[in-house]
Amino acid sequence: MTVKKPTAIQAVILASTAGVAGRLGHQLATHNVSVMATVSAVLAVLFTGAFIASRVADVGRTVSYACPVKGCQVSITARGASTGQHDRLRALATDHSKHSGGA
Repeated sequence: MTVKKPTAIQAVILASTAGVAGRLGHQLATHNVSVMATVSAVLAVLFTGAFIASRVADVGRTVSYACPVKGCQVSITARGASTGQHDRLRALATDHSKHSGGA
């Protein structure tokens, strides 16, 4: 698995999160909050920002295919698939005979 460079929106999310975490840490430290509580709060903010940034990345790599036949509820969602896998999943979802038992 290769690690992809962050997109601009991910970079903004991570930079904003770092700023919020730094400001929060400073405010808690100046109000005599314990070191453990301050570290816990800062880490919670940082991990939340990282999680949101990772979810934004997943949205950009997610594709959904649905059957065009009215009333058929078959839908396939693929994330991080190769071109060949996308072609196979698209064919499976859009060809009603392949997933309906020939009906």
